[in-house]
Amino acid sequence: MYEMQSSDIAPGRMQRIKSSGRDANPAAWTRIISYKLILKEERKMLFNLFGGKDINKGLEAYKAEDNAVLLDVRTKEEYNQFHIKGSVNIPLQNLERVGELIEDKSTPIFVHCQSGARSARAAHMLKNFGYRRVSDIGGLNTYNGRPQ
Repeated sequence: MYEMQSSDIAPGRMQRIKSSGRDANPAAWTRIISYKLILKEERKMLFNLFGGKDINKGLEAYKAEDNAVLLDVRTKEEYNQFHIKGSVNIPLQNLERVGELIEDKSTPIFVHCQSGARSARAAHMLKNFGYRRVSDIGGLNTYNGRPQ
């Protein structure tokens, strides 16, 4: 019988497998462990999406950088309701136009939105466009300052 380490499998699951008396398939165990690792990565992504980033810390880093751009990727309507002073609005759906505003690919760009989901996508897109200093600072839902 093939036995995995107890640290690889949840304790309750390991006990059920041991007590079942059936031979375990090593390929199946490999898949279970792979799924476990994938789920662990998914949890990290969800944490980052739902409150894992602190926009206030990101703004401190933005203020410390010379010639940095604070990029708000929310819709124009959302931006007009309120925004952070000094931010520039390019909605996510128009992000391919970023080159008109930021020509130098080494410019530090600090991206934010409302919750952090669009800023994560935008940061990924900007890196694909060749921008080298992109920081996703999350969403305004954790912002402590005064909006404009």
